[in-house]
Amino acid sequence: MIPYIKTAFTNPKEIYIGRNMKWKHFFSIALLATGLLTFISLFQYIPMLNTISDDFNDIKESIPAFKLENNEITSANESYIYQTDSMMFYFDPDNKMDIDTIDRNANRTKAPVSTALLKDGLYMNFIGRSYYLSYSDVDNLTTNDLQTLVSSFGNLSNMTIAIFILVVFIMQFFLFIYELIPLTLMASIITAFSRLRLTLFQHCKIVLLAVIPTTLLVNFIHAVIFPLNFHFEIILVMSLLTYYISISDMKKKLLQNKDLEN
Repeated sequence: MIPYIKTAFTNPKEIYIGRNMKWKHFFSIALLATGLLTFISLFQYIPMLNTISDDFNDIKESIPAFKLENNEITSANESYIYQTDSMMFYFDPDNKMDIDTIDRNANRTKAPVSTALLKDGLYMNFIGRSYYLSYSDVDNLTTNDLQTLVSSFGNLSNMTIAIFILVVFIMQFFLFIYELIPLTLMASIITAFSRLRLTLFQHCKIVLLAVIPTTLLVNFIHAVIFPLNFHFEIILVMSLLTYYISISDMKKKLLQNKDLEN
């Protein structure tokens, strides 16, 4: 595993050697990259988490009384929106709000978190990633339950921080693997023009080594130095360029070896 990682950072032109790596090495490298991405993202998320913690406690005090009946909430209070610097909270027993509207509002404001107590479920949008829980999946939910839940988010205990880091790690892993899919498909097209015979899985292994340095660099700049737009587009172009250079070098060396044999 170590030689593959070393090649990715010190000699990216030869990352084609990754086509023969074992799957256990593939997943080990992917997990290591995820761990590094999680560590980098904490520079961005931890300060934000402190602000969100204070805002969760403010929002807790604003939650009105409600009841859960037939998997829907009812309340004597009307729907409202509570906004802070880091959060948008929606209380909507009147069914005036929908998830699409919440997501559009999230894109228009600087608040990284949107939480909603909708008519038929709980919804959260955290930095573009959404989560929904239907009331039909909850045995019961009272005002006190929700206030306790919100309060638990507002208290940054060691357990809360550990859970947060674990959630970020899982999110980063699936996002990292998800980004490999279109890159692998594009890489296979590039290889087809080069007339090299590689399986789809071999493409994926080489792409992994092409992606890691670029992904770490782009995420580090975004989290620590200054915000970057078009993360995936930057990673896509740089990774495919690295892949193309490596595949071209591989083809050149294969042709040279063939000429020597003749």
